[in-house]
Amino acid sequence: MTCGGRFTTTYNGCRLLITTRKGTGDLISRVTSDIDAIQSLISTTLLGLVVNVLTLVGMIAVMFYLSWRFTLIALLVAPALFVVVYSFYAPHQTG
Repeated sequence: MTCGGRFTTTYNGCRLLITTRKGTGDLISRVTSDIDAIQSLISTTLLGLVVNVLTLVGMIAVMFYLSWRFTLIALLVAPALFVVVYSFYAPHQTG
């Protein structure tokens, strides 16, 4: 039995309220759409996150290579700078 066949057999065996109001084709279409959305999330968002983290780690490594003292100063100042920027930005957000 194929994967799709197992899904259809298992799915059709469920007696949920939603299955009485919607047709099987509508529900299969929604599941397919949800799978596409999850695949898009993984391929776009997570890939971008990995690239950005690797870029940040690489930049810090180069900074340490060039001057470890200046890098430590920059990394110690960064949290304070984040708090200052966030305190100005947060009140202006809408929504």
